[in-house]
Amino acid sequence: LRHGICSKSVGAGSEVSQKSAQYVFPLSGQRANRRPEFAPTAGGRAQYNPILQMKRDFDRWAIIFVIAVVVAGLALRLRLALLTYLNPDEALHALLAFGTLRETIRNSIGVTHPPLLAVITHFVSRISRTELALRLVPLMAGCLFPLLLFVWLRRLAGSIAAMAVLFLLTLAPNTIILSAQLRSYTLALLFLSASLLVLEEALESGRWRMMALYSVLLWLCIVSDYSVAWFVGAAGVYVLLRFRGSSAAVKATWFAGQLAGLGLYGLLFRFQVRRYRGSNTEREAVTGWLRQAFPQAGHMLVFPFKNTLAQFDYLMPWAPLGGLAFVLFAAAVWLLWSGRAGIERSKARALAVLLVLPFLLGIAGAYAQQFPYGGSRHTIAMGLFGAIGIAIFVGTLPRPAALLLLWGMLLLSPLWLRMRDYDGIAADRNQKLQILQCLDYMRAHIPPDTLVLAERDTFNVLAYYEGHDKLLEWPGETRYFSEKLLGGRWRIATRDYSYSTEDQYAAALAAFRRQYGLGERDPVWVLDGGWSAVYGPPDEKLPFTRAVRVFQAGAR
Repeated sequence: LRHGICSKSVGAGSEVSQKSAQYVFPLSGQRANRRPEFAPTAGGRAQYNPILQMKRDFDRWAIIFVIAVVVAGLALRLRLALLTYLNPDEALHALLAFGTLRETIRNSIGVTHPPLLAVITHFVSRISRTELALRLVPLMAGCLFPLLLFVWLRRLAGSIAAMAVLFLLTLAPNTIILSAQLRSYTLALLFLSASLLVLEEALESGRWRMMALYSVLLWLCIVSDYSVAWFVGAAGVYVLLRFRGSSAAVKATWFAGQLAGLGLYGLLFRFQVRRYRGSNTEREAVTGWLRQAFPQAGHMLVFPFKNTLAQFDYLMPWAPLGGLAFVLFAAAVWLLWSGRAGIERSKARALAVLLVLPFLLGIAGAYAQQFPYGGSRHTIAMGLFGAIGIAIFVGTLPRPAALLLLWGMLLLSPLWLRMRDYDGIAADRNQKLQILQCLDYMRAHIPPDTLVLAERDTFNVLAYYEGHDKLLEWPGETRYFSEKLLGGRWRIATRDYSYSTEDQYAAALAAFRRQYGLGERDPVWVLDGGWSAVYGPPDEKLPFTRAVRVFQAGAR
C-alpha cells in the first residue's frame, strides 16, 4: 500500500466509514487527501495521531528538511542569546523579577506587558541570572511555536504547507531576534500555536476536555502579551464557524472559557492598562517612536493599506519580499474562500476568516487609538497569520514545484538572514563584550562617588551587569534629575528614559549643569548608550564606545 499501512489496521469489526478510510488508503490513481490520517479507536471514531501520521507520510527528504530548519533555528537563537547583552527593555524586565515574588508582581504591573513572563523569570532567576538563563524560556518558546504550527497546519493543509510555515517562522530574521531576547512575544505565540492545535482536536473529536484545555491555553495567551488580543477575538469567530455538529458539552465549555477570558482582560485593564491611560509613557509612545503605527491626519485612508504591507515587511523583512508575501497571502485567502485549497469547504472558509480577521481587528484597534498597528514586534502575531497564509498557498502548488521552492528557500536562507530590518540595537553595538569593557573602563577612569549624567535605559543595562539585585524605583516627575548609585560606586543622575538625537542630549546636559550649579567649562562625566548612542561619534580607540559613549563633557 502507498503509505505502508497494513490492511488489517481497519478490520471488518471497525466502524470507520469508507470515506474516513480513504484518508488512510487513497485509491489507486487518486490524489491523496491532504488531511492527516486518523487511527480508529475502540469506539469507532477516527482519532488523529500526529506521530503515526509522520511515520506514514513523511519521506526522507522531508525529515531532513525539518531537522535542518529546526537545528539552524536553534543554533541562530543560541548564538544571539550568548553573544548579545540585555537591551534596556530586557534589563528592565530582569531587574523587576529579581526581588521577592510579591515585588515582582507589583513591579510587573508597572510595565506595559502582562505579568506571566515576569513571574516565570523570577523563578528562573533563583537558579541563575545569566543572560542565557533569563532568555531561555523565550528562546525555547521561539523554537517550539513553529513546530506546533507545523503539526496543526499539517493536519489541515498537508505536509508541504506545514514545512513552509515551519521554515518561515523558524528562520524569519525578526522571529530569531525576538526569540533570543527576554520578551514575552514568543511565549504568547507558543500558547497561541498550542491553542490552535488543541482546538482542532477538540472540534474534530468532540471532547469537552480538549476544549477546556484550549481555554486554559487561551488564558495563558492573554496573560502573556497584549499582542495576541486580536487573535483571541478572531479565534472566537473561528470556533463559532466550526461549531456545527459539536455537542452541548463542548459548546458550554467553550462559552465558559470565553467568559473567563473576558474576565482576565477586565482584571488586566483594572490593575495595569488603566494606569497608562493618559500617562507620559503612553503619550511619548503614541506621539514618538510608535507614531506611524497609528493613523495620522492626512493619511487616514492609506493607513490600513500601508501598515498591512508593513506587517509583511517585518516578517520577511525586505520590502520587495514583503510585497510578494502579501500577494501570496491574499491568493491563499482567495483559494480558501473559493474552496480550491484542497481543504473541506466549510473548514477552508473558517480558516480564511481566522487569517484575515486579526488584521481587520488590528486596524480597528489602531483607529480607536487602543493598540499600535505597524511593522514592529508589537504586532508579530500578524506575521504568524501571514506566514500561515503563505504556507497554504505553497501547499497548493504542484508537488515538484513546491519541493523545489522549499529547498531553494532553505539554501538561500543565509541571504535572507542578512536582510533584517529591526527597530532594535544595531549589530555593531549589541555585543556583551562591549558592555563588560565599558564597565572595566569606568572602574579605571571614573573615581568612586563621581556624579555622572546618563539616561535611564543606559542605567538599567549597566545596573544588571553591575549585579543589582532589584529594580530601583525612579520618581515619576521628569522635570528634575534624580540620583541612584550604580554598583555602589557612582552617583548616576538621570531625568529622561532615552535621548534619540544629539540635540536632546545637549539640552539635557545644559539642564543638568543648571540644576547642579556647574559652569559650561566644568567637566561632567557622561554615559550615552541604551537604544541609541547619539552624543558624538564613537572613539575608534575604544571599540566599546559604539555601545556606550563614556567621556567627560567640557574636557573632550
